Amino acid sequence: MAVRYLSRADVMKLAQDMDCEAALRAVLLAEHAGMAGQEVRQEMRAAALNGVIGLMPSWSAGEDSALAAKTVCVMPGNPALGLPAHQGIVTLFDGTTGAVKGLAEAGAVTEIRTAAMAALATRTLAASREGAVSLVVGAGHQTLPHLQALARVPGVTRHLIWARRAEATAPVVHAARVMGLTVEAVVDLPTAAAVADVVTLVTSAAQPVLRAEWLRPGTHVNAMGSSTHRVREFGPDLLRRAGIFADHIPSVRALAGEFADQLDTLPMTALAAVLAEQGASPSPAGDITLFKSVGMALQDLAVLQPLLALAETRGLGQSITP
Repeated sequence: MAVRYLSRADVMKLAQDMDCEAALRAVLLAEHAGMAGQEVRQEMRAAALNGVIGLMPSWSAGEDSALAAKTVCVMPGNPALGLPAHQGIVTLFDGTTGAVKGLAEAGAVTEIRTAAMAALATRTLAASREGAVSLVVGAGHQTLPHLQALARVPGVTRHLIWARRAEATAPVVHAARVMGLTVEAVVDLPTAAAVADVVTLVTSAAQPVLRAEWLRPGTHVNAMGSSTHRVREFGPDLLRRAGIFADHIPSVRALAGEFADQLDTLPMTALAAVLAEQGASPSPAGDITLFKSVGMALQDLAVLQPLLALAETRGLGQSITP
């Protein structure tokens, strides 16, 4: 039986007409109710190749049950080559028979679901403010999807971007404007962070780029860039000050560089637990909220399933016969 493969271009095109936040919300609530599950990413480090290969399996029960697995290579040298650091494939399987239902390029799926997760966390955890300022830190392949996703959050009207290499922001600003989104590049991170209501980190920094002292009370931080111990976008000062929320607590404790030395000492709340409270406002321990994501296998499943359904309706993608 033929299966459908979605290229990067297919994923990006289809995602424009999908409510990815709704798909993520649904799968998080399903996991919270015991109707979906996943494992912490299993990795093999290829030291001589300067990369990591990982496997991320998940399942979802219910009317349209499915299993999924993402096989991904994380190659830190790729951005210097003009390539996304994440390369791989996501496969969706039928939950009853195990038959392959479809595949998609993993990098695009990762970009779309990571950005949608940041937007969902912002919508759920951040204080609602009209005229809110969003600051995205980083100018890599994740930046534009995050700018687009955060622009859909109610109240956010001003968008700033900062990068360690100032020249890297120009292509992102131009691409955003082509899409109808006005983005302002800034050169002074402390000043920008001090006026931001939402700060989103999408870097591969080995040393912290954001300091807690720069942030006003009530600021919300999305830390989306670190999924290995090599990357540390913020330091212990932010952990001490913040109420901490996570996409998947076991994965954050096992994989996030910022938590590597503080595995069991910090209280953390799953975003799903907040969503399950039917919109109740979170009560963070600190005067800022911090959402930490290392990426969940269930996020890939949640986004790939409707992507494939929409692709079938529109006749997009490539038909492959195993």
